[in-house]
Amino acid sequence: MNLKMLLVAGAFISFFLILSLTEAQAQLTKEELQRMYLNHLSSEGFSGEIDEDGDIKFKYEGRTFYINVTDDEIFFRMMLPNILVIEKSEQLALALIACNYASERTKVCKAYIIKNERVWLSFESYIPKPQDFKQIFTRALSAMQTCLNYFKEKYNQ
Repeated sequence: MNLKMLLVAGAFISFFLILSLTEAQAQLTKEELQRMYLNHLSSEGFSGEIDEDGDIKFKYEGRTFYINVTDDEIFFRMMLPNILVIEKSEQLALALIACNYASERTKVCKAYIIKNERVWLSFESYIPKPQDFKQIFTRALSAMQTCLNYFKEKYNQ
């Protein structure tokens, strides 16, 4: 009886290992990810395009957003670059304070400074499958808008 149970258990384990290996090998190509993102944007009423880096570029409420397309298909990143261009050293300290303030108050979204020159926002999350970004897309836009509002609130004090 124990041998029979071991054989059945071994068969189930083998089946699930083969299934998980098959899923791991079935990764989407960069082009498939781009097409998936563009199709979703279109279905939501956005007009998107592929930029020179292969990322997806689209407009929302007058601002240009990007969906980062990488080899890590279970990592979803949407960015809002250049919300502030830092031209004076006094702006850098204030921008850092505003970035910390906005990042501290907004879930999954962060504000940060690139090369001491520009402030960017990004929404970053791991997702079980690449297609799952559709379930969080609207919430991601909302989180980024919230983060932007907190940044402006603190920066303009």
